[in-house]
Amino acid sequence: MSHASGRPILFHPERKTRPDIPRGWTDVIADGVTYQANFVKVAVNVVRVREGPRNQLPEILRRWFGRDA
Repeated sequence: MSHASGRPILFHPERKTRPDIPRGWTDVIADGVTYQANFVKVAVNVVRVREGPRNQLPEILRRWFGRDA
């Protein structure tokens, strides 16, 4: 996990070692809720309710890791 423009992002392993990591919008489940996560080149930068307008990744990570996440 790191930050970009003050917002947390979630780095994933390199695709060279994990070619099964998805690309683009992918359904994920967090806390029993289905979201769409945007898997970009090196990280997940947005998690939203299906086709929703708001990035909920910061709120999810802060619930899991505390307000400094």
